[in-house]
Amino acid sequence: MAEFDAPLVSVIIPVFNDGEQLKLCLAALAQQSYPRSQIEIIVVDNSWGDREARRETESGTLPVALVGKSSVFAA
Repeated sequence: MAEFDAPLVSVIIPVFNDGEQLKLCLAALAQQSYPRSQIEIIVVDNSWGDREARRETESGTLPVALVGKSSVFAA
């Protein structure tokens, strides 16, 4: 798909104490063939408690926006 043909896609990932699944999810997103400039990834940190996962979001191959801790979220 040509980059200029692709609409912007937002992927919102709520995370609560499951950093390992977050890493798997981000790895799967990194392997997509969709143009990276058209993917916006937002990770909602709801106290996942895994510092390694936080580092993964900050140093991964995709740009990831972190949203601070909240007390609840809906799916």
